[in-house]
Amino acid sequence: MHQWSFAYAFFGRPIRVAIWSFFRRIEIRYHAPLPLTGPLLFAPNHSNALADAIVTAYRPPRQVTFLARADIFAKPRLRAFFQSIKMLPIYRTRDGVEQMAKNDETFQLCADILRHGETVLIFPEGNHSTYRKLRPLKKGLARSAFQAEESADYQAGVRVVPVGLYYHAATKFDGELLIQYGPHIETAAYVEKYRENPAAATRALSDELARRMKQLIIHIDEPAVHTGTEQLWSIQRAEIRRGALSDLYSEFHAHQRLADGLTRYYRHSQTAGEEFLEDISNYVQQREQWVLHEDCVANPPAPLALLAKAVGLLLLAPVQLLGLVNFYPVAWLLRSLSQKLFRDPVFHQAFKMVGGMFLLPLYALAGTAVAAAMGGWPAALIYLVSFPLTGEFARRYRRHWFRFTADVR
Repeated sequence: MHQWSFAYAFFGRPIRVAIWSFFRRIEIRYHAPLPLTGPLLFAPNHSNALADAIVTAYRPPRQVTFLARADIFAKPRLRAFFQSIKMLPIYRTRDGVEQMAKNDETFQLCADILRHGETVLIFPEGNHSTYRKLRPLKKGLARSAFQAEESADYQAGVRVVPVGLYYHAATKFDGELLIQYGPHIETAAYVEKYRENPAAATRALSDELARRMKQLIIHIDEPAVHTGTEQLWSIQRAEIRRGALSDLYSEFHAHQRLADGLTRYYRHSQTAGEEFLEDISNYVQQREQWVLHEDCVANPPAPLALLAKAVGLLLLAPVQLLGLVNFYPVAWLLRSLSQKLFRDPVFHQAFKMVGGMFLLPLYALAGTAVAAAMGGWPAALIYLVSFPLTGEFARRYRRHWFRFTADVR
């Protein structure tokens, strides 16, 4: 697993294209330069299932080995494929208590990869959750780091990089994503403590990692205000976007300040906090009942502006129709399959992202063949060039259409 993988390199570029196509906007922040050499251990928060690994692992310039739930490795052919793209199985209690012992082998493989100076991604929380809070960290990440150091006579120089993933509309197409890479932690700083007391060193490294990760994610420490925070943020976000905050990094900090302020208010006066949260919930329910966008509630559009937008949408409808013909069948198929195969919505995004990477090129080739049969190769070339352009147009048109219908209401 520590060797260069052709399969990883082969699939890496289309996966990157799929990532950038799936999200409307991706913003990346490096709070310190990523080391280009030496063993690296990425430690992202885990809120969006396999999508978290994909967006983190395929961004750095180095090939990254990452862990995934063991049940997807059940079939031998799939297991061989996943291993070829540097994926390792991690077993959970639901896989059977007797299977949990196999994790020792997985973490030892991670240590060997690090010892050879390569890169590994481990989710220190162990499981995924859409709840915006850093959950208690498991020991596997720290254990792999120290095993790598121990096997290299404490000269490996493993560095742990905290990563924060901040999604807007995490499970939906056309969402937004902020990726933050924090300053790395030198495992060497904990080696002496590890030699004296491995358990204490593991706790110390995990505690420092948790402290740094909390700075890179939305961390809502009070469970009672979590839903209210997200509802209030959906109200405030439109107002913030009309102001000076135009980047996701600024939005991230505004979101965290909102969560902290609401938490303090609730803890200062629980009764008043509960009443405020109930008012927020009632308002959001009424807004959703009428299928309204927050921006049109705060700033109702003028009739002439609505008329101009209606004319523009009508004139551009033929281009939108071509975009729907090009992309909707594949989108419908992927959405239907994801809902049928996965009960948990957080798996839908990764499935649609990777599935689109395979199906859309095939669909484009089929459309090109049809265009060639009907109008010759000039028509086929025009169709092939217009395929990605009409897809991007359809995405933007769809956004304006939903906004227009909300304004009309």
